[in-house]
Amino acid sequence: LKQVLDELCECMMTLQRVIIKSKEHKEKACKLLQKASKYRCFMRRQIDKALLSYEDGIVVEIHYDELRSEIESLAVECEVQWYSLQRARAEADRRDAEIFGSDNNLFLAFKALAEAESKISFQRALLLDKMHLSADGHDVDALAFGSTPLSSIAKILEKTCHYLHHGNFLVLGSSTGRFCFYAACTFGISVRGLDISPTLTAVARRIASRYPQLNVLQNHFVCGDVSDADTIDPLLNDASVVLMTSLCWPLRL
Repeated sequence: LKQVLDELCECMMTLQRVIIKSKEHKEKACKLLQKASKYRCFMRRQIDKALLSYEDGIVVEIHYDELRSEIESLAVECEVQWYSLQRARAEADRRDAEIFGSDNNLFLAFKALAEAESKISFQRALLLDKMHLSADGHDVDALAFGSTPLSSIAKILEKTCHYLHHGNFLVLGSSTGRFCFYAACTFGISVRGLDISPTLTAVARRIASRYPQLNVLQNHFVCGDVSDADTIDPLLNDASVVLMTSLCWPLRL
């Protein structure tokens, strides 16, 4: 199921390249992108169903060969290279290792995070978090999860590094702790992370315990709601820099 989801992601990324490059084929590419997006949403739902079933196998019928073939033909016609997730991930790993060194504690911690996030047990726990939070009235779209490459975090934080030498650095939507680990290890500053997901917070705390060289304590990661004054106010009072990582939050947040 995950392989099909990845293939559909590659289709969508390739179509985005077509849209950027070719005005002539933009309309057709947009229609195909909508189709691929519907297939991908369907597969995401099937993966969620499989995660909750606890069964050894699940049968899903999906026929997207014709769609993929049409996208491949369009990419060839527009002279656009097919997007490869495997190549993109390998390039991100190579770039991170080149910048930070493959024996660097920060690089090793990020590799450990990637390994933890790829496990079925993690995906299942994260899905259950979303279900519980959704039942409590939270917007499911605002609970989207994604991991940021180490080199991208470096680019973001180094642009604002002159602000990061004073007081606490607070990350709202700290997820598994990537921004906190990078800021603490690179700039030697005190960090705090707040995330609404117990699963993400638990992973961040586990990595903090496993890599004490990163200078982040387990209790620096708080599990709570950013809209809860009792949770957020003490954190904001001690913060000199606040980073909001999510683009999916409701406007009121």
